[in-house]
Amino acid sequence: MTIRIKFLGTASGTPISGLFPASALFEDNGKKLLIDCGEGIQYQLFRSGIGLRGLEAVLITHMHGDHVLGLPGFLMTLSLLRWEGKLVIYGPNELEEFVTFILKATHSGLEVLERTEFKKLDSCGTFSVGEMMVTPFPVRHRIRAFGAVIEERSKPGRFNVDMARKLGIPRGPLWGELQRGRSVVVNGIEFKPEQVLGPPRKGARVVYTGDSAPSESVIERARGADCLIHDAAFPKGDEEEAHAFGHSTWGDAVQAARTAGVRSLILFNFGGKAVSDMSKIESEARKEFQETYVAKDLWDYAVKAEETPGLSPDG
Repeated sequence: MTIRIKFLGTASGTPISGLFPASALFEDNGKKLLIDCGEGIQYQLFRSGIGLRGLEAVLITHMHGDHVLGLPGFLMTLSLLRWEGKLVIYGPNELEEFVTFILKATHSGLEVLERTEFKKLDSCGTFSVGEMMVTPFPVRHRIRAFGAVIEERSKPGRFNVDMARKLGIPRGPLWGELQRGRSVVVNGIEFKPEQVLGPPRKGARVVYTGDSAPSESVIERARGADCLIHDAAFPKGDEEEAHAFGHSTWGDAVQAARTAGVRSLILFNFGGKAVSDMSKIESEARKEFQETYVAKDLWDYAVKAEETPGLSPDG
Protein backbone atom coordinates (compact mmCIF):
# COMPACT_ATOMS: atom_id res chain seq x y z
CA MET A 1 0.00 0.00 0.00
CA THR A 2 2.74 2.42 -1.04
CA ILE A 3 3.27 4.85 -3.91
CA ARG A 4 6.95 5.55 -4.48
CA ILE A 5 7.99 8.82 -6.07
CA LYS A 6 11.33 9.65 -7.63
CA PHE A 7 11.81 13.35 -8.38
CA LEU A 8 13.83 13.41 -11.62
CA GLY A 9 13.85 17.21 -11.73
CA THR A 10 12.61 20.01 -9.47
CA ALA A 11 13.25 23.30 -11.31
CA SER A 12 10.87 25.54 -13.24
CA GLY A 13 11.52 26.87 -16.76
CA THR A 14 14.50 29.12 -16.08
CA PRO A 15 17.74 27.05 -16.38
CA ILE A 16 19.29 26.53 -12.95
CA SER A 17 22.74 25.00 -12.54
CA GLY A 18 22.53 21.44 -11.28
CA LEU A 19 18.74 21.12 -11.48
CA PHE A 20 16.61 19.52 -14.19
CA PRO A 21 13.08 20.58 -15.22
CA ALA A 22 10.32 19.44 -12.89
CA SER A 23 9.43 15.79 -13.50
CA ALA A 24 8.47 12.86 -11.29
CA LEU A 25 8.25 9.10 -11.66
CA PHE A 26 5.48 7.34 -9.72
CA GLU A 27 5.74 3.61 -9.02
CA ASP A 28 3.45 1.08 -7.38
CA ASN A 29 4.07 -2.68 -7.49
CA GLY A 30 6.57 -2.26 -10.31
CA LYS A 31 4.31 -0.25 -12.64
CA LYS A 32 5.49 3.27 -13.48
CA LEU A 33 4.02 6.59 -14.54
CA LEU A 34 6.24 9.47 -15.67
CA ILE A 35 4.79 12.97 -15.24
CA ASP A 36 6.32 15.62 -17.50
CA CYS A 37 9.45 15.26 -19.57
CA GLY A 38 11.62 18.35 -19.96
CA GLU A 39 15.04 18.38 -21.58
CA GLY A 40 17.41 15.67 -20.39
CA ILE A 41 14.96 13.77 -18.22
CA GLN A 42 16.00 10.46 -19.81
CA TYR A 43 19.48 11.03 -18.37
CA GLN A 44 18.01 11.55 -14.92
CA LEU A 45 15.98 8.38 -15.26
CA PHE A 46 19.13 6.34 -15.87
CA ARG A 47 21.18 8.22 -13.27
CA SER A 48 18.52 7.22 -10.74
CA GLY A 49 19.17 3.54 -11.41
CA ILE A 50 15.45 2.87 -11.84
CA GLY A 51 15.52 1.91 -15.52
CA LEU A 52 12.60 1.31 -17.87
CA ARG A 53 11.08 -1.92 -16.59
CA GLY A 54 7.42 -1.39 -15.77
CA LEU A 55 7.08 1.98 -17.53
CA GLU A 56 3.50 2.08 -18.85
CA ALA A 57 2.46 5.70 -19.24
CA VAL A 58 3.60 9.31 -19.54
CA LEU A 59 1.47 12.29 -18.54
CA ILE A 60 2.37 15.74 -19.90
CA THR A 61 0.63 18.41 -17.83
CA HIS A 62 0.84 21.20 -20.43
CA MET A 63 2.67 22.35 -23.56
CA HIS A 64 5.28 24.70 -22.08
CA GLY A 65 8.74 23.69 -23.23
CA ASP A 66 10.21 22.74 -19.84
CA HIS A 67 7.52 20.05 -19.56
CA VAL A 68 7.49 18.65 -23.07
CA LEU A 69 10.69 19.37 -25.03
CA GLY A 70 12.41 16.29 -23.61
CA LEU A 71 9.71 13.88 -24.75
CA PRO A 72 10.89 13.38 -28.37
CA GLY A 73 14.42 12.74 -27.10
CA PHE A 74 13.07 10.34 -24.49
CA LEU A 75 11.27 8.32 -27.17
CA MET A 76 14.40 8.38 -29.33
CA THR A 77 16.39 7.00 -26.40
CA LEU A 78 13.86 4.20 -25.93
CA SER A 79 14.28 3.31 -29.58
CA LEU A 80 18.10 3.31 -29.41
CA LEU A 81 17.91 0.98 -26.42
CA ARG A 82 15.58 -1.32 -28.39
CA TRP A 83 12.92 -0.98 -25.72
CA GLU A 84 10.08 -3.30 -26.68
CA GLY A 85 7.30 -2.10 -24.42
CA LYS A 86 4.13 -0.23 -25.29
CA LEU A 87 3.49 3.28 -24.06
CA VAL A 88 0.41 5.41 -23.53
CA ILE A 89 1.02 9.17 -23.49
CA TYR A 90 -1.63 11.42 -21.96
CA GLY A 91 -1.38 15.09 -22.74
CA PRO A 92 -2.78 18.28 -24.26
CA ASN A 93 -4.55 18.22 -27.62
CA GLU A 94 -1.45 19.44 -29.52
CA LEU A 95 0.95 16.86 -28.07
CA GLU A 96 0.63 14.04 -30.60
CA GLU A 97 1.16 16.35 -33.57
CA PHE A 98 4.18 17.96 -31.92
CA VAL A 99 5.91 14.68 -31.01
CA THR A 100 5.13 13.01 -34.33
CA PHE A 101 6.48 15.97 -36.33
CA ILE A 102 9.77 16.10 -34.39
CA LEU A 103 10.44 12.36 -34.61
CA LYS A 104 9.59 12.13 -38.30
CA ALA A 105 11.63 15.23 -39.12
CA THR A 106 14.67 13.82 -37.29
CA HIS A 107 14.08 10.19 -38.35
CA SER A 108 14.31 9.21 -34.70
CA GLY A 109 12.31 6.94 -32.41
CA LEU A 110 9.86 5.86 -35.09
CA GLU A 111 9.77 2.23 -33.93
CA VAL A 112 8.65 3.30 -30.46
CA LEU A 113 6.25 5.87 -31.94
CA GLU A 114 4.43 3.05 -33.75
CA ARG A 115 3.80 1.33 -30.39
CA THR A 116 2.73 4.53 -28.65
CA GLU A 117 -0.88 5.57 -28.12
CA PHE A 118 -1.74 9.21 -27.47
CA LYS A 119 -4.76 10.21 -25.38
CA LYS A 120 -6.05 13.71 -24.70
CA LEU A 121 -6.30 14.91 -21.11
CA ASP A 122 -9.49 16.83 -21.92
CA SER A 123 -11.36 13.59 -22.57
CA CYS A 124 -9.42 10.66 -21.12
CA GLY A 125 -11.02 10.68 -17.65
CA THR A 126 -9.51 8.43 -14.97
CA PHE A 127 -7.00 5.86 -16.21
CA SER A 128 -4.99 3.14 -14.50
CA VAL A 129 -1.29 2.38 -14.28
CA GLY A 130 -1.04 -0.93 -12.46
CA GLU A 131 -2.78 -0.44 -9.11
CA MET A 132 -2.66 3.36 -9.43
CA MET A 133 -5.75 5.25 -10.57
CA VAL A 134 -4.80 8.56 -12.21
CA THR A 135 -7.31 11.42 -12.55
CA PRO A 136 -6.20 14.57 -14.40
CA PHE A 137 -7.84 17.87 -13.43
CA PRO A 138 -7.45 21.48 -14.68
CA VAL A 139 -5.32 23.98 -12.75
CA ARG A 140 -4.65 27.73 -13.09
CA HIS A 141 -1.73 28.54 -15.36
CA ARG A 142 -0.95 30.85 -18.30
CA ILE A 143 -2.08 28.18 -20.77
CA ARG A 144 -4.40 25.19 -20.32
CA ALA A 145 -2.69 22.94 -17.80
CA PHE A 146 -3.51 19.95 -15.63
CA GLY A 147 -2.61 18.47 -12.29
CA ALA A 148 -3.26 14.86 -11.36
CA VAL A 149 -4.58 12.74 -8.50
CA ILE A 150 -2.66 9.47 -8.18
CA GLU A 151 -4.45 7.01 -5.92
CA GLU A 152 -4.04 3.33 -5.15
CA ARG A 153 -7.04 1.08 -5.51
CA SER A 154 -8.61 0.09 -2.20
CA LYS A 155 -7.54 -3.28 -0.86
CA PRO A 156 -9.76 -5.90 0.82
CA GLY A 157 -9.91 -5.70 4.60
CA ARG A 158 -7.66 -7.84 6.77
CA PHE A 159 -8.58 -11.50 7.02
CA ASN A 160 -9.89 -12.56 10.44
CA VAL A 161 -8.34 -15.98 10.97
CA ASP A 162 -10.11 -16.59 14.28
CA MET A 163 -13.50 -15.86 12.78
CA ALA A 164 -12.86 -18.13 9.78
CA ARG A 165 -11.99 -20.99 12.13
CA LYS A 166 -14.98 -20.27 14.33
CA LEU A 167 -17.26 -20.46 11.29
CA GLY A 168 -15.71 -23.78 10.32
CA ILE A 169 -14.11 -22.65 7.09
CA PRO A 170 -11.08 -24.88 6.53
CA ARG A 171 -7.71 -23.26 5.95
CA GLY A 172 -6.56 -23.41 2.34
CA PRO A 173 -7.92 -22.30 -1.03
CA LEU A 174 -11.26 -21.23 0.45
CA TRP A 175 -9.54 -18.60 2.59
CA GLY A 176 -7.90 -17.24 -0.55
CA GLU A 177 -11.26 -17.05 -2.32
CA LEU A 178 -12.73 -15.05 0.54
CA GLN A 179 -9.72 -12.70 0.57
CA ARG A 180 -10.31 -12.08 -3.15
CA GLY A 181 -13.88 -11.07 -2.41
CA ARG A 182 -15.66 -14.27 -3.47
CA SER A 183 -18.22 -16.23 -1.47
CA VAL A 184 -17.53 -19.89 -0.66
CA VAL A 185 -19.70 -22.86 0.30
CA VAL A 186 -18.79 -25.29 3.09
CA ASN A 187 -21.09 -28.26 3.83
CA GLY A 188 -23.92 -26.56 1.99
CA ILE A 189 -23.54 -23.26 3.89
CA GLU A 190 -22.57 -20.10 2.01
CA PHE A 191 -20.06 -17.75 3.60
CA LYS A 192 -19.54 -14.21 2.31
CA PRO A 193 -16.27 -12.25 2.37
CA GLU A 194 -17.64 -9.60 4.74
CA GLN A 195 -18.07 -12.28 7.41
CA VAL A 196 -14.30 -12.72 7.71
CA LEU A 197 -12.83 -9.51 6.31
CA GLY A 198 -12.38 -6.20 8.06
CA PRO A 199 -13.30 -2.89 6.39
CA PRO A 200 -11.62 -2.15 3.03
CA ARG A 201 -8.17 -0.59 3.32
CA LYS A 202 -7.94 2.71 1.49
CA GLY A 203 -4.90 3.16 -0.74
CA ALA A 204 -2.46 6.06 -0.64
CA ARG A 205 -3.52 9.26 -2.45
CA VAL A 206 -1.17 11.88 -3.91
CA VAL A 207 -2.08 15.16 -5.60
CA TYR A 208 0.41 16.65 -8.08
CA THR A 209 -0.24 20.23 -9.18
CA GLY A 210 2.27 20.70 -11.98
CA ASP A 211 2.59 24.41 -12.81
CA SER A 212 -0.23 26.13 -10.96
CA ALA A 213 -1.22 29.38 -9.33
CA PRO A 214 -3.38 28.95 -6.20
CA SER A 215 -6.44 27.02 -7.35
CA GLU A 216 -9.73 25.85 -5.87
CA SER A 217 -9.45 22.76 -8.04
CA VAL A 218 -6.26 21.84 -6.16
CA ILE A 219 -7.92 22.34 -2.78
CA GLU A 220 -10.91 20.24 -3.77
CA ARG A 221 -8.82 17.37 -5.10
CA ALA A 222 -6.35 17.45 -2.22
CA ARG A 223 -8.80 17.29 0.69
CA GLY A 224 -7.58 14.59 3.08
CA ALA A 225 -4.82 13.45 0.71
CA ASP A 226 -1.77 11.65 2.04
CA CYS A 227 0.56 13.94 0.09
CA LEU A 228 0.29 17.20 -1.87
CA ILE A 229 3.10 17.99 -4.32
CA HIS A 230 2.68 21.70 -4.98
CA ASP A 231 4.23 24.31 -7.24
CA ALA A 232 6.51 26.64 -5.22
CA ALA A 233 8.23 28.54 -7.99
CA PHE A 234 8.53 31.79 -6.00
CA PRO A 235 9.45 32.71 -2.41
CA LYS A 236 6.72 33.75 0.00
CA GLY A 237 6.08 37.45 -0.39
CA ASP A 238 6.31 37.38 -4.20
CA GLU A 239 2.67 36.40 -4.68
CA GLU A 240 1.83 39.14 -7.19
CA GLU A 241 4.64 38.16 -9.53
CA ALA A 242 4.06 34.43 -9.03
CA HIS A 243 0.36 34.62 -9.82
CA ALA A 244 0.98 36.80 -12.88
CA PHE A 245 3.12 33.98 -14.29
CA GLY A 246 0.61 31.28 -13.34
CA HIS A 247 2.69 29.95 -10.44
CA SER A 248 2.60 29.81 -6.64
CA THR A 249 4.85 30.82 -3.77
CA TRP A 250 5.79 28.37 -1.07
CA GLY A 251 3.40 30.33 1.15
CA ASP A 252 0.57 29.56 -1.27
CA ALA A 253 1.51 25.89 -1.16
CA VAL A 254 1.48 25.81 2.65
CA GLN A 255 -1.91 27.52 2.71
CA ALA A 256 -3.29 24.95 0.27
CA ALA A 257 -1.96 22.09 2.39
CA ARG A 258 -3.51 23.52 5.55
CA THR A 259 -6.86 24.26 3.91
CA ALA A 260 -7.08 20.82 2.30
CA GLY A 261 -6.00 18.98 5.45
CA VAL A 262 -3.31 16.88 3.78
CA ARG A 263 -0.88 14.75 5.77
CA SER A 264 2.30 15.94 4.04
CA LEU A 265 3.39 18.66 1.63
CA ILE A 266 6.23 18.56 -0.89
CA LEU A 267 7.43 21.80 -2.46
CA PHE A 268 8.87 21.61 -5.98
CA ASN A 269 9.14 23.43 -9.35
CA PHE A 270 11.51 26.08 -8.01
CA GLY A 271 12.55 29.25 -9.81
CA GLY A 272 15.93 30.94 -9.39
CA LYS A 273 14.89 33.18 -6.49
CA ALA A 274 13.54 30.21 -4.53
CA VAL A 275 16.56 27.99 -5.19
CA SER A 276 18.92 30.57 -3.69
CA ASP A 277 17.55 29.90 -0.20
CA MET A 278 16.22 26.34 -0.11
CA SER A 279 17.20 25.45 3.45
CA LYS A 280 15.55 28.59 4.78
CA ILE A 281 12.38 27.85 2.79
CA GLU A 282 12.05 24.40 4.33
CA SER A 283 12.60 25.61 7.90
CA GLU A 284 10.23 28.57 7.49
CA ALA A 285 7.54 26.47 5.83
CA ARG A 286 7.68 23.88 8.63
CA LYS A 287 6.79 26.58 11.13
CA GLU A 288 3.47 26.90 9.32
CA PHE A 289 2.96 23.27 8.25
CA GLN A 290 5.16 20.77 10.06
CA GLU A 291 5.14 17.95 7.49
CA THR A 292 6.69 20.05 4.72
CA TYR A 293 9.56 18.79 2.58
CA VAL A 294 11.59 20.45 -0.16
CA ALA A 295 12.07 18.15 -3.14
CA LYS A 296 15.54 17.66 -4.58
CA ASP A 297 16.62 16.14 -7.87
CA LEU A 298 16.80 12.32 -7.63
CA TRP A 299 15.12 12.38 -4.21
CA ASP A 300 12.84 9.50 -3.16
CA TYR A 301 9.60 9.77 -1.22
CA ALA A 302 7.30 6.90 -0.26
CA VAL A 303 3.65 7.71 0.37
CA LYS A 304 1.70 5.29 2.55
CA ALA A 305 -1.94 5.34 3.52
CA GLU A 306 -1.04 5.48 7.20
CA GLU A 307 -0.77 8.15 9.87
CA THR A 308 3.00 8.22 9.89
CA PRO A 309 4.83 10.42 7.34
CA GLY A 310 6.15 8.65 4.26
CA LEU A 311 9.67 10.05 4.19
CA SER A 312 12.18 7.53 2.91
CA PRO A 313 15.17 6.70 5.12
CA ASP A 314 17.58 8.67 2.93
CA GLY A 315 15.27 11.71 2.73
